[in-house]
Amino acid sequence: MEVVDILDAAMYDGRELKVETIARGTITGTPYAVDELETDPDRLGYYVSLGETRADTVFLDEVTRITDEKTGEVLIDVKAMPRAVAV
Repeated sequence: MEVVDILDAAMYDGRELKVETIARGTITGTPYAVDELETDPDRLGYYVSLGETRADTVFLDEVTRITDEKTGEVLIDVKAMPRAVAV
């Protein structure tokens, strides 16, 4: 599974996630829509609800780890994933 697949599934299931990012720390909330390059014209992201009146954007290129907030299950750890090596 890729980061986008996990965020999509959580958006449709209403699942709360803890998303660790490279530069902005941890963002905890429920994805609710795709940010179609509105927040940053160079990066795709997802809007994440942080409560009734607050939201933040999780950009795909800065996600390092996603955990299910309720169960604690690690859904993806990008740093632990094998990388393709050019030959």
